[in-house]
Amino acid sequence: MNESITGAMNKTELLPHVIARFSHRGDAVERLCATDNVFFELCQDLEESSTVLERYSAGTQVSLPRIRTYTELVEELAVDVTEYLDEHADASRRGRK
Repeated sequence: MNESITGAMNKTELLPHVIARFSHRGDAVERLCATDNVFFELCQDLEESSTVLERYSAGTQVSLPRIRTYTELVEELAVDVTEYLDEHADASRRGRK
């Protein structure tokens, strides 16, 4: 995605599936997306995979192997996002002590 476009808006606006999935941690997601390109790219991967899974699941010609593959990928990426958020929350808490 064009950096001038993403820089001009809140990056999380590009991640509706991620924001919905992690709504309870929205502030942390927003903060990390704005400051950490690795985290933002991870969220983009989760967003793209979620979008593809949604499209396959809603399709008239359902491909169960593809749905299974994308379901696993989405779950793995969600675990990665959770771990990343947890690591940064722990680091933030250590920094305040």
